[in-house]
Amino acid sequence: MDVTSKTIHKEVITNSWPSALSGISWLPSNDSFIYTHIPNIDSNSPKYIKNTVSVVFELTKTSKNKPVLLSKKNNPLLNINSSDFPIVYSIENYNNYLFGRIGGARSFDDYFYTSNFTSASERVHWKPLYSKKDMVSDFKILDNHFIFLSAKNASNFKLCRTPLSNPNFSSPEVIVKEENNAVITDFVVNSQGVYFVRTKNGVDAKVFEYNNEKITELKLPEAAGEIYVYSKGEKFNDLWIKTWGWIKKGQRYKYKAETKEFISESLNLIKENEQHDNIVVEEIEIKSRDGEMVPLSIMYKKNIKRDGNNSLLIQGYGAFGYSITPYPERIMLNWVQNGGVFAVAHVRGGGEKGEFWHKSGFKNNKFNTWRDLIDCTQFLISNNYTNSKKVAVISSSAGGIMIG
Repeated sequence: MDVTSKTIHKEVITNSWPSALSGISWLPSNDSFIYTHIPNIDSNSPKYIKNTVSVVFELTKTSKNKPVLLSKKNNPLLNINSSDFPIVYSIENYNNYLFGRIGGARSFDDYFYTSNFTSASERVHWKPLYSKKDMVSDFKILDNHFIFLSAKNASNFKLCRTPLSNPNFSSPEVIVKEENNAVITDFVVNSQGVYFVRTKNGVDAKVFEYNNEKITELKLPEAAGEIYVYSKGEKFNDLWIKTWGWIKKGQRYKYKAETKEFISESLNLIKENEQHDNIVVEEIEIKSRDGEMVPLSIMYKKNIKRDGNNSLLIQGYGAFGYSITPYPERIMLNWVQNGGVFAVAHVRGGGEKGEFWHKSGFKNNKFNTWRDLIDCTQFLISNNYTNSKKVAVISSSAGGIMIG
């Protein structure tokens, strides 16, 4: 819709996946946007979602030919595979910059950029920004510098800085060092500095501020299992966080820098019948058969008897460095409120303990994933939460490998 004239554009865009592949990215002119075109959308075809193309949709032009910014065919020197997803986007306030990501089913991607973009009709000359070997998971721009999150030589991630004018992601300045027992899981920038989240075992999150080479932990309004941070970018001083817990719905807060406090701005009110104060949450670690300490989350009603006769539903995943983080899943709440024990085994292959944890359950180490699940289940049986005849396992997608 044209918000000025309030007219609806009649064009219909097909062969796209707007909820994924980074959605769309508006160009500075506001009359064009970038999206990923999917040539083949037949799920029964061997070419399904192959050879995708990053294109520009121009609202002011009637031609069906969309300028291509990045593709396997147009950019043979970039070694793009047919199964890769070439994704291009712009960043506000940096009008001549475009960033290209060669996405795929992996933890880290190759990135390219151009700093002299002027028109979609001109061929883009891409330059390397960083490679998979640099292990960069995200970046922002602040004060003409890239601020980025990297796991290179830092399994629990570190925050780094390199100049926008002459980026060097291989040997950057480290501004926030890796911490041994917590992973940096999110960060944003605003006019006040850099704000980041550290999470221990995937279930205990805290927020920190980096400003003038000083790191300060911010006092939270309540304990949180998972936290995301939000801002409007480097031109504004706004900062928001959203918090979750196993039995607590997402709550949104705005940070007031002058008083160093968080003010509730949540639209997600908790109703009286959604209170779950009768549920106990235990966060422990159990020793696996090879000595590694595996995080285990356990939920049950306060009045439950630990007599080994409770039904157990245990969840795990253990793939792609993905962490199962606290969230009040309806299936878990219903199971527990009906007298069962629900557990989450944070097995190797996930990201709860950083990139080391991911690689410890990957390829030749994949056996650790299901062994951790078995060891967590055995712990719950040995400690009278349940018995071997009353255990069920739940997962999905790549978690099926864990279940076997």
